[in-house]
Amino acid sequence: MDLLEKKSQDEPDIPTNSFEKRYKKNNPGLRYSYHEKKQTHNYSYNWDFDGDGKKDELLFVGNKGAHLQYHLRVGLSSEGEGIICILPTVESDFPFLPSERELSKKGFDPIKSHEFFAVGDFNKDSLMDIFLKIEKSPYATPKDSVERKNQVVNYLSISFKGAKPRVRNFEKLNDPEN
Repeated sequence: MDLLEKKSQDEPDIPTNSFEKRYKKNNPGLRYSYHEKKQTHNYSYNWDFDGDGKKDELLFVGNKGAHLQYHLRVGLSSEGEGIICILPTVESDFPFLPSERELSKKGFDPIKSHEFFAVGDFNKDSLMDIFLKIEKSPYATPKDSVERKNQVVNYLSISFKGAKPRVRNFEKLNDPEN
């Protein structure tokens, strides 16, 4: 055992925002890392969002605030060198995926999940979508909900047609008028 890895019983755990230990247990096939200084959850190269057959980048980048919020950043591999979509008003304070077991259940409904983020083909167009639960919290920023046509939206679906992001109310995802 490497001396750097050896930990004494008196040595305290250093707090972290990383989900790495939980993912190793509940999502062992997931590519994930957390960068402490940049406050960034990196979920890159797990899913293809634009349908080009190449897995894309997905990051939640921290705002460096006292109550840390993360905005979504997606790097699409299409169009040669790639396209970066930064969605600064789409924030979460806990961008954690459900377990592989929960995600694989028939009829999985991310709204009913205790987690705030999921990836799947929720609109049934054969492309992966990002689901994000926007938590109502006394600590949330004014961006804690997205207003669209005078509606407050707490569950979002983010999908990509080509290189353009489409942000929609998840609860009305399969409504033809949405």
